[in-house]
Amino acid sequence: DEDQGPWACLPDILLEDIYAMVPIDDRYSMSQVCRNWYRVFFSPRVWMTFVLNDRALTRRKFNYYMGYQFHLDHYRAHMCVHKIGRFIRRLVVPPMANFFNLYEFMVIMAYFGEASGSAHNPLAHLRSFEFTFGCMSSDGRQGQDNVFGTGGKLLESLKRLMRCFIGLRHLSLKDLLLDHREAKYLLDDTVENTMVTLKTLRLINCTKEPYPLLHVGVFLNLNDLYLSPQHLDDDVVSLLGSTRLRNLHLVQTTHTDIGIRVSSRTWRECKKSNPRLRVHLAVEGRIRKELVWQDCAPVHSIVYRTPYNQVCPESALMASTIYASTLACYAFLGLPKFHMAKRFVDRSDSALVLLCRSCPRLETLIIRERVSTATVLLLAYYGHSLRQFVVRRNAIMKKCDWPQNIDWTDDFFVWLKMTSQSYDLVYKEVSRMMGVQWEPLTDKQFKAFELRADYYKARDHDDYGD
Repeated sequence: DEDQGPWACLPDILLEDIYAMVPIDDRYSMSQVCRNWYRVFFSPRVWMTFVLNDRALTRRKFNYYMGYQFHLDHYRAHMCVHKIGRFIRRLVVPPMANFFNLYEFMVIMAYFGEASGSAHNPLAHLRSFEFTFGCMSSDGRQGQDNVFGTGGKLLESLKRLMRCFIGLRHLSLKDLLLDHREAKYLLDDTVENTMVTLKTLRLINCTKEPYPLLHVGVFLNLNDLYLSPQHLDDDVVSLLGSTRLRNLHLVQTTHTDIGIRVSSRTWRECKKSNPRLRVHLAVEGRIRKELVWQDCAPVHSIVYRTPYNQVCPESALMASTIYASTLACYAFLGLPKFHMAKRFVDRSDSALVLLCRSCPRLETLIIRERVSTATVLLLAYYGHSLRQFVVRRNAIMKKCDWPQNIDWTDDFFVWLKMTSQSYDLVYKEVSRMMGVQWEPLTDKQFKAFELRADYYKARDHDDYGD
């Protein structure tokens, strides 16, 4: 080890962080570098997060019809779970193409939890479980995608595995696409085991068609709930009003077909019984869908994480009308993939200014569409509560194409026209009005930009070390 230089003498805490970033399949090769690295290989902190993929714990086997296939190595999986199973705090199952390997792994994990007994359940140390079903497969012959849901033995193994989770705090189930009769009993065991401990729950596209999941209203200490609109109805909102829930995220993705609108009366009653509840509306994925608007809901943020949605006058008018007193965040994340008009009448400048003037609590505004320098000045001028104002540098046009408003004085209009003729003057004036140094972002910076944690307090990576 002395001949290998200072790399062999790295502190344990640094080596543990390096191990955590290395894929599971390559960690053993990393442990063969030196004795010190081999010793840290068995540290519990290295195995706090376990991510299963198609090649993890598999061996190659030749098939006469399909060539070499990767099958789960039961002995290797059994030894792995036996050695590090009690160290795992976060278990992540991303979309997998080999359903048989997925089924076999969940059966082994469930057997490992059941064989030890409830008093010494090694899976009781698990704090987070994230399961995303690979519901979409590409058909190369037909040139189209096939979408199918979970069910049968795979669903039974999933429920059997979740039955072993005792102290779970974060649970995520995505794209299961179940039938109504299968979704009815999906969370029965979870409610029994984690009614008090669960803090974050994600149920995205658990059913193909609209079906309310009443189980979400019985978790006593739930802080953050992520739901698809098809899992919501008046009864679910009424139940949530009787809980201590703080953040309700209504997320629409590629597989969200139909959303349910809850009545205004139910939302008013929910706000009275739970005044600290915040509702967050979001669209995610490569889709062209508009939000399912919830009238009279205490909406705190509206976020589009899709490259195809743009600010339309109807959407901005709806947001500024029904969420004027509560809206604090209006954001479009990611680079756009649609044609952006240059004419003022075809752009969204007036809609954005209307939104800023109508929402006094708006703190975050993130826009990616083409706007003029005059519009940037007006947004900073009317956004008195703005703390996070993000604009793409390549989308700012140096011009003032606004007609004079009857509410503007002549001096204000002259200032607007003169200042908008220089990028440096615009940046300086926006910095003065916001009280901080302000500059637009490049496309690379905008693509990597993420919202602050203030709006999403629930994190999937916290509380794993407890």
